[in-house]
Amino acid sequence: MLVISVVFLYSNFILKEAVEENVTDLVENKSCVGLKVNNKWLADPFDLKARAAVDIHHSGILTVTDAPNNGNGPFTTVAFKIFIKKNEFFGSFPVPEYAHKSVLEVDLETVLKHCKPGDQIIIEVIEAGKYAPGFQNISVEEGC
Repeated sequence: MLVISVVFLYSNFILKEAVEENVTDLVENKSCVGLKVNNKWLADPFDLKARAAVDIHHSGILTVTDAPNNGNGPFTTVAFKIFIKKNEFFGSFPVPEYAHKSVLEVDLETVLKHCKPGDQIIIEVIEAGKYAPGFQNISVEEGC
C-alpha cells in the first residue's frame, strides 16, 4: 500500500512538473476547455492554477465549453463524460444517470445527489486531443 501511494504521489509530481514546463507546447494551436454552470465560468479556463468548486447544494446546468486562445469566442459546447471520485475511495465511478454516455450538458443537482463535501466531479472531454488541458476536476464543498 505504501509503495502504491509513493508511486502515485511521484507520478503526480512528475505530471505537474511536465505541465508547468510545457504549458505553451500543450496550448499552442489548441483551444482550452472550461466548465460553466448556467453559462457562468466556474474558474478562469486560461489560469492553470485556478480551481473549480461547487457547493453541495448548487443547482443548474453544467456544460464544458471550449475557450479559444484569444478568449473572444465563439464558444462551443464540448461533449464529455462525467464521473465522481469519492473522498474516501481510490478511483472513480460514473454518475448512474449519465453512465456510458457522452453528453453536452448535465443537471448539476442530479450529479450532486451522489456526492458529499470533499468529493470530486471528474470531467472527461471526449475529443481530448483537440483541446489543451483544462479543468477536469470540480471540488464539491459545503458553503463555497
